[in-house]
Amino acid sequence: MILVIMALAAIAYFFVAVLTPHGPRRRLGVTLLGALLILCALGIAANDATHFGFKTVTQTRTTPLVGTPSATTLTTHRVGTAVAVRYRTNPLTTTVKQVTPSATVTTKIRRGPQAHVTTTDRVLAYNGKWAAFLFAWSGQAGQRLHRTVTFTVPSGWQIK
Repeated sequence: MILVIMALAAIAYFFVAVLTPHGPRRRLGVTLLGALLILCALGIAANDATHFGFKTVTQTRTTPLVGTPSATTLTTHRVGTAVAVRYRTNPLTTTVKQVTPSATVTTKIRRGPQAHVTTTDRVLAYNGKWAAFLFAWSGQAGQRLHRTVTFTVPSGWQIK
């Protein structure tokens, strides 16, 4: 919406600057519309640099973890300096999920009393109604900034 406001302000600025006769009304109109154009540009730049208008929200989900059909094993393989993990969360299916580390995904493996996988997402949410109005069509609401997947497995489990 901020782009629409900026475009309308630019068109209005043109018409005020070209069609309005010289005088205090023209100066006032050009000054106000020019300030609105600058504020829109600054808002867009601030949003691009620091996610202006958004706050970071942390969402955490925990699901039980099951081993392979034949054993309680967590399968891993190295990807550079990080670890990719293959796992299952449903004992009734053979479908295997995989978490591959990247610039926005971190994987961790820990020992604990119960086998489960905890997924923590840091996502963007609107700061308020005004930010929701200004950045309505930006596609940033719900955008994931980072994901941490933590696997907790009992000491009896094998990590390959």
